[in-house]
Amino acid sequence: MPVIPVDFKLAKIFELTAPSITLKENSIKIVHYEKDPCRFDPRFLNLNITGLSASRIWGYLQSWKYFQNETDEIRKQFTFRKHIKMAAENFIERRAYNLSLLTSAKITTIGIHIRRGDMTLKYLSDFGYVTVPVSYMKNAMDRMTSLYGENVLFIVASDDIPWCEKNVPNKNVNVVFSKAKDPALDLAILSSCDHVIISTGSFGWWAAWLANGTTIYYKDWPRKNSTLARQVSHEDYFPPYWIGLSGK
Repeated sequence: MPVIPVDFKLAKIFELTAPSITLKENSIKIVHYEKDPCRFDPRFLNLNITGLSASRIWGYLQSWKYFQNETDEIRKQFTFRKHIKMAAENFIERRAYNLSLLTSAKITTIGIHIRRGDMTLKYLSDFGYVTVPVSYMKNAMDRMTSLYGENVLFIVASDDIPWCEKNVPNKNVNVVFSKAKDPALDLAILSSCDHVIISTGSFGWWAAWLANGTTIYYKDWPRKNSTLARQVSHEDYFPPYWIGLSGK
């Protein structure tokens, strides 16, 4: 039976139904380590834990293939707690209402997540991480507009909002910025949008997967011929129905 530690941070954000327990380190008999952070490891689908008092799964498990047959249950588990969900919905509704006053058409909301922060550090750049160029954001926003028309509202969440306000293309499009300074609320806002554009990182990945609409991702991640590139499988990491774009 799956359980979570009593101090599990995600339990404060999501309505998880797994029981929580105090887990002593000396009770853990086996730890199952993931081989690569962004590559499907089929061993995790057939773990032998019979007779063990406790077994821990360790890794990112960042592949749609792990739960492709349990998507409804996973999305149910990752339902935001009521106060977070309501705050996210109120944020979106207020911005969409303001835009709806200018048009009688239905407003389509597009979440945009831009991760910079640690991704700008040299040692991570050397490892293979990248930040998305402005040209990619323009390409992605243009694609969303071509798919869903002119009555779209782009909602930007980021760990570097000042950069976004200066660089996210906003000519002839409707763009608003989340300044919540609360990662849980930003995640809820993004995943409550109709569709999502992501840069790099697991935060945006999960926002897009939970939103379950059209997703556009930066296909030039990670940097070619880097250490990280050897650990990542695009086929395993990105669902096949997501749209990959570059900044070219």
